[in-house]
Amino acid sequence: MASLIIITALALVSLTPWLSMIRFSELSEYKYESTKVSDLGGQDEAKEAELSEPRTGGNGSPSWIVTAKSDYSTDDDEEMDLVPTAHGPLVILNEPRWDKPRSLRGPDGTILASLDPKTGAVRWFRTVRPVVDIPRSNESVRGASEDWQKPDAISVSADGEYVALRLETQPSLSLDDSDSPRWNADHPPKQTILVLSTKTGEVVRTVETHGVVLGQALTNNDLLVQTSSTYRPEGGEITTYSLSSPKASGNSWRSTNWLVGATARGALLSTAPSKAFCNSAICVLATVTVHNPATGTVQQTYDRVMGIFPAGGLLRLPDGQALPAAEDDAAWDAAPREFIDVHSGARIDVSNLLIGTEVAPTGQAWLFHDSDAGDRKAPPPSSWLLVGDHSATPRTEDLDVVTLTLEEQSTEEAHKKGFKDSTVHIERTTLTMGSGG
Repeated sequence: MASLIIITALALVSLTPWLSMIRFSELSEYKYESTKVSDLGGQDEAKEAELSEPRTGGNGSPSWIVTAKSDYSTDDDEEMDLVPTAHGPLVILNEPRWDKPRSLRGPDGTILASLDPKTGAVRWFRTVRPVVDIPRSNESVRGASEDWQKPDAISVSADGEYVALRLETQPSLSLDDSDSPRWNADHPPKQTILVLSTKTGEVVRTVETHGVVLGQALTNNDLLVQTSSTYRPEGGEITTYSLSSPKASGNSWRSTNWLVGATARGALLSTAPSKAFCNSAICVLATVTVHNPATGTVQQTYDRVMGIFPAGGLLRLPDGQALPAAEDDAAWDAAPREFIDVHSGARIDVSNLLIGTEVAPTGQAWLFHDSDAGDRKAPPPSSWLLVGDHSATPRTEDLDVVTLTLEEQSTEEAHKKGFKDSTVHIERTTLTMGSGG
C-alpha cells in the first residue's frame, strides 16, 4: 500500500510541476510562516479566545481575577508570560487550534491581552503568528557555545510605553555540531520583532533579522537588536531602530560584549550573558557598560557585577570586598553586596538579602527578601522598590501585584497524547511584607 501511494504521488508530480512545488513547500523542513497580526479587539474578542471577563474577590481575596482556558503541550508550561507596562499588565498566552481534533491541537499563535490595572477588563486584544519565541528552561541548541543562552523574547521600555516581541525563527534551523548554525542558502532563516504601543496595541515598528539573535532591548525611543553569525558577540553587530521614524533604516555598531538590557536612553552591555550569576559554587564577576544607543559610545561602566536583573538592576560586589571562598555558604550569606538602579544610579545595601521581581499594576517592582528566613523556599519579601522610582530607600508597606499561575487539569488520556487542559489565573492581589523590613 505504501509503495502504491509513493508511485501515485510521483506520477502526479511528473504531470503537474506546480503541484511538485506545493508538495515540496509543505514537506520541506524549511517552511516559512508569514507574520500575521490580527485586528485590534477588546473584551468580546478575548472572550472568544477563552479569556474570561474579570470577577472580583471577597474580603481578603484578590481585587480581581481573570481566567483563561487553554490547551498546552506537556512541555510548554513556560510559553506564557505576564509583562509589566505603564497601562496595566500584558498577558501573553498560547493560542490553541480549537478547530483541530484534541490529539492534534498545538500552539498556532500567541494571544496578547492588555488588562485594565484597576478592573482587570481587557483594554485591547490581538493575536500574532508565528508564536512569540519565549525560551523554555529545558531548551538547548545543539552546536551552540556553552556561554550562549536563548535570549528573552520580550522587552519593555523603561517608561513602560512599548513592548518588543520576537517571533519564532522562520523557517526551522538545521544545526550541526560546530559553533555556527548551518543555514540553507535557498531558505535563509529570519526572525521578526514587533514593537507595540502598550497603550493602544498598535504596531509601532516591524523589524526582520537574519542570523543568530543574541539579545534585544528597548530604550524609550529605540529598539536594539544584537545579531551574529555565531553564538557569540564577536563578529556580530548591534543595530538600533528608531521608534519615532519606523521607516528609517537601522544604525549598526559593533561590540564584543552581550546586549543584556537598556535604560531609558542607553544600551546595557555585559562581558557575560544576562543570565550569568554568582553563588557559593561558582562566580565570575562581570563588567556592565551603558552605551549611547546610536553610536555605541560608552557612557558609564560598572565593574564587579554579580548578577543582572530585569529593568536595569545590578547586583555588585563593593570595592575592596574579596569574593568569599567557594562552597562557604555562611561567608557568602554574610558578604556585603549592593544593588544598583542603573536608571537613577541609586545604590542600596542588600547584604543578607535576596532579590526578586514582581509585576505591579502599572509597572514592575524589585523585591528584597531576607536570606536568613530558615529553610523556606520562598521567604516573604521585607521591602520593595518600584522600577523607575529613583529612590534609594526601599519601602515596607504592602504592595499590590498582578500574578499569573497555571492550574493543570489534565486527564491521564490527554497526558499520554502530550496535551493538557489548563486554567490560567491572572489576579491582582496584595503582597504582605514580612517582619524583616
